[in-house]
Order: sequence, then C-alpha cells, then structure tokens
Amino acid sequence: MNKLIALAFLLSFFACNQTSQKEAAPNSDSLSVTTASSKRDSINVSDSAAGATVVQNRLIVPGKSIGLTKIGQLGEETAKQLGKPDEGDAAMGKSLSTWYSKNNPAYKTQVFSVLKPGDKEIMPSVKTIRVNNPFFETNTHLKAGSSLKEILSQFPALLIVGTYTAANEKTIRLYDDSEGGIGFEIDEQDLCVGVCVHPSGDKAFMQYLPFENTFKPKEE
Repeated sequence: MNKLIALAFLLSFFACNQTSQKEAAPNSDSLSVTTASSKRDSINVSDSAAGATVVQNRLIVPGKSIGLTKIGQLGEETAKQLGKPDEGDAAMGKSLSTWYSKNNPAYKTQVFSVLKPGDKEIMPSVKTIRVNNPFFETNTHLKAGSSLKEILSQFPALLIVGTYTAANEKTIRLYDDSEGGIGFEIDEQDLCVGVCVHPSGDKAFMQYLPFENTFKPKEE
C-alpha cells in the first residue's frame, strides 16, 4: 500500500514539473524574438540616420561652404585647413589655388579668392569654391555624378550661364542658381562633373574664367 502511494506521488510530481517547463518555454522564445527584432530595428534606424546625414567635412552648403572651407574666410585660414596648394596663380588682387586628392589626382578642390580690405592690411578672402570630387555632397546628396534631372528637381531656378571645353574636348555646361549661391557643371550625358559655391546673389560665370580659360558666358 505504501509503495502504491509513493508511486502515485512520484507520477504526480513529474507531471507537474513537465507542465511548468512547457509554460516557461514560450516566454523564452518570445524574449529571443523580441531581442532579435529590437536589434533589427536598431540597425535599420541607425542605417537610415546615416543615409540621411552628411558629415560637416563633406557637406556642400549653397552660398556658404564646401566641406570646412567657407565663403568669405581669409586665405590663411584656408591654408591651415587644406595645407599648401599644389598649384597657385595670383594677379591683379585675385588668386586661384588648387589642391589635388591624394587618393585620386583626377579629383581637385579649387578656391578663387579676392583681396578684402582689413583693419590693418589687405587680406585675400574666399569668393568661390569648386570641387569635382563625389566625396562632397549637399544635404540631399547631390554631387559629382548626379543627373541633371535630379539636380533640377531640387534647384529649379538653375539656368545655363555658360560653357567651357573640357580636356577631353567635350563641352561642359554651367548651370547656376545665382540667388541660391550654387552652380553645377553638366557634361554631354547630362551628368554632373563639378559643383561650385559662391555668395548668394553673385553670378558664377563672373568667376569661372580663372577656373577654365575656355569658358564662354552665355549671351543674353
């Protein structure tokens, strides 16, 4: 009799223990799914934020700056940021400085400066910044390589203000938004091959002859 009671007790114990384990299992699976889902959501949010933000040293701001170089800043500050230019030309109170990319010398940054009256001395001041490197882009990701259609959708005020002949003998058109302070160089395939930033209200073609000696302003 005592053996039967003991056997019944053991069977009852194992049955309760298995029920408890079955009830606990769904909670464990639920935690795993929730954790994995949270990780995926975190990754997606992070990737989305990264795609939407352009870091300052790559950012093109119409009328204001390209990277860390700003319109109106003094030449000595530009030299501190970019170092000694690889090429330079100065005459009649104006200067053009060129820096080539160390990774790809086909890419260059050019700064056109004019003399600016200072309190104590005449100092050169940045007037126009020009780049052809897709490393630099606007906050909406326009850059060298962008299509004319995409550019015009974001800058509908752009007008053709002139053309120049590239080294490959192809004609490049300069589109400028004078009030916005930005210009785009467009090739024969309607792709951007360069971007320039200048003071809002200025006309880009007035500074383009130093950049390209074949530049021809469009006749009004």
